[in-house]
Amino acid sequence: MLSKYQQKLCQLNNNFIRAGFSTHSHPKFDIQRAADRSIILTPKLAPHKYSLIWLHGLGDSAAGFVDVFLDENFNLVPKNCKVLLLTAPQREVTLNDGMMMNSWYDISNIRGGRPKSMDELYPKYNQEQLMESVDIVTKHIESEIKLVGQSKQIFLGGFSQGCALALATFLKYDKLLGGIIGLSGMNALKFDLNNAPLYEEKKNTPIFLYHGEADNMINYHVAQLSYKEVFDQKFNANLTLESGMEHTLSEKELRLLQKFIHNQMP
Repeated sequence: MLSKYQQKLCQLNNNFIRAGFSTHSHPKFDIQRAADRSIILTPKLAPHKYSLIWLHGLGDSAAGFVDVFLDENFNLVPKNCKVLLLTAPQREVTLNDGMMMNSWYDISNIRGGRPKSMDELYPKYNQEQLMESVDIVTKHIESEIKLVGQSKQIFLGGFSQGCALALATFLKYDKLLGGIIGLSGMNALKFDLNNAPLYEEKKNTPIFLYHGEADNMINYHVAQLSYKEVFDQKFNANLTLESGMEHTLSEKELRLLQKFIHNQMP
């Protein structure tokens, strides 16, 4: 019998995956699967100028978000942007009774009311594995820089656990990125922001954060607490809360995200 967490995870995945994404010809992208289980959407209407690396949430895969980026109704990225959707390594997840699943890092627990500080939460997230995943993402960033020329033409985003990894990579990486996207997630990295490479310059990097006030996986109070230092130190971040939204995506969110991405990728 599935635990309540597993049931919610399955429901979330069903919201994202429509019986597997379509690999037929798409008017905007060439679609490829890579050996590392990533999925690559390469622009075919304009020269490749920007890259968006996307990171899924716990238990999901690259396939979980493909249809979101292929949906011409939302048109999330401009025609000169490549989308690289990564898949996390498989590992035992303590939160899910040791089950093997795609996970950027182990999580021991997501419950526990409203913490007074992040020091109560950091031990729940395996910091060593988080940094291993930062290294994975960094290698992909370096590969994309070779294709587009500059690090500021690379954007990084993710949902839930992928949001945490995107923020951790941004803070630890020694180059400037074009922008960061974090949906229904949090900052799980135990790290003094003052020690971030290019600390002052990174404050200008646009950061789009979005969270549902009815999120039953990552309480929005926890998300706000985890972002507190980012806002206190005047990073260029904006957090939008949506009333009634759970741990998922919304049309309003995608419309705002589309505007953010297109504004940053002229």
